[in-house]
Amino acid sequence: MQRALGLAEKGRGKVSPNPVVGAVIVKDGQIMGEGYHEFYGGPHAEINAMRSANSSCKGATLYLTLEPCSHHGKTPPCVNSIMEAGFKRVVVSTVDPNPKTNGRSISMMMDAGITVDVGLLEEQARKQNEIFFKYITTSMPFVIMKAAQTLDSRIADTTGRPKWITSEESRSFVHTLRSHVDAIAIGARTAVIDNPRLTVRHVEGKDPYRIVLQDRTELPTDLHLFKDNDDNKTIIAAPPNDRDIQNHRQNAIMWSVDAYEDDTLNLTSLLIKAANQSISSILVEGGSLLFTSFLKRKLVDKIYIGIAPKIIGAGIPAFQNLGIDILEHSIYLSEVEYLKKGEDIWVCGYPIWS
Repeated sequence: MQRALGLAEKGRGKVSPNPVVGAVIVKDGQIMGEGYHEFYGGPHAEINAMRSANSSCKGATLYLTLEPCSHHGKTPPCVNSIMEAGFKRVVVSTVDPNPKTNGRSISMMMDAGITVDVGLLEEQARKQNEIFFKYITTSMPFVIMKAAQTLDSRIADTTGRPKWITSEESRSFVHTLRSHVDAIAIGARTAVIDNPRLTVRHVEGKDPYRIVLQDRTELPTDLHLFKDNDDNKTIIAAPPNDRDIQNHRQNAIMWSVDAYEDDTLNLTSLLIKAANQSISSILVEGGSLLFTSFLKRKLVDKIYIGIAPKIIGAGIPAFQNLGIDILEHSIYLSEVEYLKKGEDIWVCGYPIWS
C-alpha cells in the first residue's frame, strides 16, 4: 500500500477536482501491475494498473488508496472492471466520501465474493486527499494560506516594495504548492504593489487560476496578470456594479460576488462561487488584509508560514488585528510540521477552529 500511495502522488496537480489515487496488483508475492490516476478525464488508477499487468488478474490482490468508483462519470464505473477481472482480494485504504460511492463499491465487491479489507494506512490516505475530502463533502474549496516573513513577522519593508524575503529554495517550494492547487487568491492592493505573475516557474506544473479580490483599488491594465493572460486564467472577483467589471471585461474573467456590510467581498460567497467552477483548492498568498480576513472568518484549512532569518524592525506585518484579546484565544495549529528550505524554516499546520 505504501507503494500505491507513492504512485498516487504522481497525479498531484493533474487530476483535480478528482482525488489522487494509486493502485498496485500483487500475485504470488510479486507485483504484476501498477498505475495511478494520471490526468483528469483519463482512466483511473485501478484501470491503468490492470492494463499494465503482465498476466491475468484472476486470483490476484489489488491494493487501492481509495475505494473504486461505482458511478459513471468521465469514465465507466471501475468497480465493474475489478469484479470482471476476477480479483480474489481487494485492499482499500479508505472509503470514498463521494455520496455517489461512499461504501457502495465495497458492498458490491463483497457481494461478488471478493474479500475486501478496508483501513490499511487509512490516516495517510485521507491526508493525501484532504483537498478532495473537503471539497466533495462540503462543496467548498480547501483553503491554504501561505505567508513568507522575517523573524519579526514582516512580509514587506516600510516602502511596501516587492522584495523576496525568503530563499531560492523557499521560492521553489512555493511554486510547488502553486502547482498543486487550482487557484491562487490575492488582494487587489497586492496585485498593484507586487505586480506578480502568480504562475508556476521554478518547478514543472500547470498554472492555477489567479483570483484578484477587488477592494476598490484601481487595477492598471498593464499588470502581468492581464498582459500575460494568454491562458485566460486571471479572475477578478468584485462586488456587483464595481467599475472594474467593466474596465477589465476584455482581459479577465469577471466574477460578481456579494459584499459584507463594510463593502469588502463576502469570502464565503467567493468560495462557493469557486467551488461551483470546480475549483477545489485555493492558495491565499496575500496580502496582510486578506490573510486577516480569511482567519477572522475561520475559512482557512491549512497554513504554511515561511520564516527567513532576518529582522527589519519595521514594515508590513503578516497579520492585522484579529480581534483576539487574550492569549488563550489564540489560533492554535495541530499536526505541526517544520520544513527546512535553504536557510528558512517553514511551519505547517491546521488551524483549530472552535
